[in-house]
Amino acid sequence: MPVGVPAPGPWDLPGDNSSLSNEGLAEGESIWVRLATIVRARRLDLRLLMDACDLHNRGMVEIREFQKGLAYALGERWNELECTTAEFNELTGPYLTRVPKKPGDPTPFVKWQEFSNHVQRLADKLGSGKAGDY
Repeated sequence: MPVGVPAPGPWDLPGDNSSLSNEGLAEGESIWVRLATIVRARRLDLRLLMDACDLHNRGMVEIREFQKGLAYALGERWNELECTTAEFNELTGPYLTRVPKKPGDPTPFVKWQEFSNHVQRLADKLGSGKAGDY
């Protein structure tokens, strides 16, 4: 029987693994505020960075490609975000093209352009001190 911290799986998120716990920007805030704070503090253009994961230029990508694209866009800040699976579902939920209802349904796609625009607007609001609705 293995003892200690289990190795993370390929789709585990940093917030799901307690051994990756660290202090980050906007710690204790909602996932939207934490993400927008990182985008603002690092002066990232999330729209430009996420475009790299859309190889067919459709404005949407498969959910696992979206996860990888977001991790690559944030770079070393991905672990600092400490996004859990529930928070990732909160982030992607409004931007899914379809929601699987049963096992075997096609994987959902995420409308990454709408997502990126939303995060950029929220980052701008944080900078102006007017962060309200997420």
